[in-house]
Amino acid sequence: MESFRLSALLRDAFAEALRNEEELTRAMAEELALADVRVRGLPWLMHDRSVPLARQDELLAAVVRLYRRSPRPWSGVLLEMLAPALVQVCRRMLRVPRGVDADDVHQQVIVEALAAAATMPLHEPPQRMQRRIALRVTTMTVRWLVSVVRSEGESLLDVGQQEPSPPPREDRLLIQEMSEYGVPAASLALLYRSQVLGQTFVELALEMGISPGALRNRQRRALTRLRRARPDLFARLLDDLSQAA
Repeated sequence: MESFRLSALLRDAFAEALRNEEELTRAMAEELALADVRVRGLPWLMHDRSVPLARQDELLAAVVRLYRRSPRPWSGVLLEMLAPALVQVCRRMLRVPRGVDADDVHQQVIVEALAAAATMPLHEPPQRMQRRIALRVTTMTVRWLVSVVRSEGESLLDVGQQEPSPPPREDRLLIQEMSEYGVPAASLALLYRSQVLGQTFVELALEMGISPGALRNRQRRALTRLRRARPDLFARLLDDLSQAA
């Protein structure tokens, strides 16, 4: 999905926020992590790969706290700091329902980013702030897209097929240990998200830009490989998936 419009929206929001630069600068004094940092430099520090991730986590956590105290002036700053991560989220949305255009997705991503910043737990010290926000935005945006599909009665290839229910707890524990059996990392991630986290094939298909049927085949190949390596452990999980597909 084209994302230059989202970048422009975020830049415009940041420019609007800078009209209150003096107010923002005074508020920054409340956060030790923002000492000696100019508000105009915050996005640059977040986008510069030479800045340590721990430092970026500190900066982002500080701005999230300021945003929670005063959302309106800080939303534009926060969004511009998150711009690369949010653009990447949009680029992953390769398949969208009919009737949903890029601007709709961009607006939803912005809404979800601000919602994530307002509600996510803040750890001390802060850790993986951008990644956590991006994951939440991706999940919630995909759920929104799925709700559009369902509300409009649209078929996304195999949308109507029954989704497999999560496996028993003992199988979930086994999935977490199966990297030693040579299954590719991408397939392990798919298995974890579908079988452990319970994401549906429709949600994953919308996010990854491939059909639910292709996802089922990819998962089945991974499970077949696991069963060959350890039939005593993984045979039942593959049989359950085959019956559900």
